[in-house]
Parts: sequence; C-alpha cells; structure tokens
Amino acid sequence: MAFEINRLHVLADNLNEEVYKWCVESIRSNFDLDLGGWDSVTGYEKHLGEVLTEEQVNEIEQYQTSLTGSGWIEGLTYSALNEIIDQWYDEQPDE
Repeated sequence: MAFEINRLHVLADNLNEEVYKWCVESIRSNFDLDLGGWDSVTGYEKHLGEVLTEEQVNEIEQYQTSLTGSGWIEGLTYSALNEIIDQWYDEQPDE
C-alpha cells in the first residue's frame, strides 16, 4: 500500500472554519462592531449580517478583490470573505 494521508477533507473543513472565524474577528475589530457576547459553541450572539452596513460590505469587497491570485492562504481568505459577503446580501430585504 502506498503512503496516504486519510481524511484530508477534515483538515480542509477545519482550515476553512478557522479562516472564516479569523475574518469575522478581523471585520468585527476593524469596524468596531458590537456582536454581543461570545459563546465557544455558538460564537457571537449576533452575526455580521445583522450589523454590517452596505458601505462596510463594499469596503470588504474591495479588499477581497485585492486578494485575487495572491496565494493559497489568500485564496482561503477570499472564500471566507465571499461567504460573509454573500450572507449579507442574502439577508437584505427584497426591494
């Protein structure tokens, strides 16, 4: 049998989750957002979509665009920011 690392998908999931949390914390800190208290199981009481403004989302999108083609860690960050941005747009009322 050839050498193999099992369950790499678990590693990928863990990395994606960690990068997502890192991005949420960076956004919270940068914009001085109040997300309520922290729970180690559920995270913050509020999520970003509840407190971000359109202007802030636009700023995040501009930063996200600057990451395109930078490297693998930036790619993970790009994906996490994309999820945050998409969630924000999904939560906006239909006009």
